[in-house]
Amino acid sequence: MRRRASAPSHTPARRLVCVLLAIVTLMLLPGIAASHAPEPIYAGRLAVYKITVINRGPSEAVGVTASDTLDRWLTFVSSDPPGCRAVGQRVTCPVARLGVNETATYSVTVRTSSDTPEGTLISNIAEVTAATAEGDPADNLTPPVDAVVRTMADLSLQMTVAGPLLPGRRARYRITVSNRGPSAAAGVTLVDELPEGLLPDAAGLISGAGLPEGCTANARLVVCRRLHLAADATWTVDLPVRVASGLPSGVLLSNTVGMSSQTLDLTADNDVATVSTRVGDPPTSTPTPTPVPTQTHTLTPTPSPSWSSPEVGPDVSDSASSDRHEPDDREGEGTVVETHEFEVGGSAGGKPYISEWLPFTGLSLAAYGCGGLLLLAFGALVVTLMRSPRPPR
Repeated sequence: MRRRASAPSHTPARRLVCVLLAIVTLMLLPGIAASHAPEPIYAGRLAVYKITVINRGPSEAVGVTASDTLDRWLTFVSSDPPGCRAVGQRVTCPVARLGVNETATYSVTVRTSSDTPEGTLISNIAEVTAATAEGDPADNLTPPVDAVVRTMADLSLQMTVAGPLLPGRRARYRITVSNRGPSAAAGVTLVDELPEGLLPDAAGLISGAGLPEGCTANARLVVCRRLHLAADATWTVDLPVRVASGLPSGVLLSNTVGMSSQTLDLTADNDVATVSTRVGDPPTSTPTPTPVPTQTHTLTPTPSPSWSSPEVGPDVSDSASSDRHEPDDREGEGTVVETHEFEVGGSAGGKPYISEWLPFTGLSLAAYGCGGLLLLAFGALVVTLMRSPRPPR
């Protein structure tokens, strides 16, 4: 007599294996039941807040309005679809009627002030109201969603010389720093170690009297500092020098000035300028060519320039981290900061609630795709284990 195969038995050991596999699979999925760092936004650039209102019923909701109070560093730009308006820092988006299981989404574009300091934490709170009564209106206000501000600037440096370099006479170097943004630059420092044969033309070399504001001199070393340089602004330093009286005519004097900043500089190859002039000749040399910046930049931190002098002390170098997200174009769509999702009930029988989430980067989306494949594989494994017959005894 052939033994009839019995139904699969779900032993405790097999159930334990299934539970452990489920736990491991969930741990491989990023963002599930886990906290994450605040989303970065960039000073001087656009950011997008997405607000979604959902009506779970059981009745139609009328007089629905979503609102968002912006941080003082943010300015309302536009909404998609149009209809949102700003009064001061408060943005309101009228939804009007919303049927059962219908949704309404607004993308609110804002600009972060270019003067926002690095590391500023911006909290955003949105809420939804409706004329229709609902069971639990207390959860129509979102908890704060934080975003941290990052700064970056496209700084460039140029230098020219006014007048010929004549022995025993005065001359002037004009140094110009330009900030093309998008953020203001903090802690900009110029270092100019004059070549032998030139000295700063100051009344007192120790005190630096007679030099431009913010500049000091120690023998041939001149250091100029500026705490803040706004986006789309320039800083001009006219440096007076005196040519040594015993310098023979025809000697080539090359003067090099370097620049650093506490703010991440998008392009490092235009942070040094050199002007070479022969004593007795008219100033025919031109400043170091400045590369034309492209509209899209990468965020690779720039190394400290090689022109730094130990006599100045520690250089003020870029302090920004190298693992920043690459921002969108200055006039582009902007970085999606957060999504507010509301559920509004149509009557006292409904119980609305609010949830919100931060968008994921492409890497996170790829990880979620892999997590989905793992879930499918896990499901197939569980089904196989559950359906496999017990071996005959």
